[in-house]
Amino acid sequence: MKIKYLGYIKLVLVILLWGGVYHVAKYLVRDSDPFTISFVRWFIASIVLLVLYWRKHKVDGFKKPPAEWRMLFLLSLFGVTLYNLLFFGAEVFLSASMVAILYSFTPCITVMLSAVFLKQKVNFYAWCGIIVAMAGAVVVINLSSPTCGKFFCLGLFSNVSFGQILAILASCSMATYTMLNRQASQMSLDSLTITTFAATFGALMLFVTAILFGDLASVLHKSLIFWIAMAYVSIFATVISYKWYSDAIREIGMGKTAVFQNGIPLATVMLGIVFLGQHVSVQIIMAGCAIIVGVLITNRALSSNS
Repeated sequence: MKIKYLGYIKLVLVILLWGGVYHVAKYLVRDSDPFTISFVRWFIASIVLLVLYWRKHKVDGFKKPPAEWRMLFLLSLFGVTLYNLLFFGAEVFLSASMVAILYSFTPCITVMLSAVFLKQKVNFYAWCGIIVAMAGAVVVINLSSPTCGKFFCLGLFSNVSFGQILAILASCSMATYTMLNRQASQMSLDSLTITTFAATFGALMLFVTAILFGDLASVLHKSLIFWIAMAYVSIFATVISYKWYSDAIREIGMGKTAVFQNGIPLATVMLGIVFLGQHVSVQIIMAGCAIIVGVLITNRALSSNS
């Protein structure tokens, strides 16, 4: 029983840490560009993860067949490289709460992609949940648009800003990563292996984008606050959170653990209100709740269907 309660405590801390990333990222993109931030974050994380991986697997852990290396590369492409560039790009244009609310649509995108590419069976109630979540996302976009500002406008696509497009694409990228992660687990790749090499390959790809489009030389002159913020997103919100999240899966089960991810937008909004004095309209919070309800309906329907 103690272990189970400890799992819940770790999981709540993980959700709070991940919710805080959206606000810390807002500071980082004001002080640097998305290409440089993305590389530095995953360079630091990959170094720590490689040390942990070496301690557990030694040199034998680096001997893998070509099919596994291809899968790990794809995981890093979608889950690290593309996602981080799109996420930090969205943070340039949108509030942290808005990015978090749009991200909450990710589980439903994952289900839709799995239905198309993996032929996963999706029942009627799951589709109902997806529709509810999509409606919530549409309302968030409409309410936040200066040309709309109400629950529904006919010209939806004209109301979508560049930042919202980046946030939605980030959700699609993470959904693709989740779908690939399921396939990787069927190849007997454990979570530490997936995370370590996704981080490492991602850091290498992000290094190229940082050289081409970023300003790596500027990191030599950053303030202490910048490096504290970077340590937060790379160590606490990446390495430590990954460890605690994996512990929670083992201690309380995958299904219950996954449902907690739906609390990230709420955690982001509450942290912004409490610590930063941010204001989020009641309508947008309601629309965000609709997305979460839709995701919960979808998860419950798929769980009962399996």
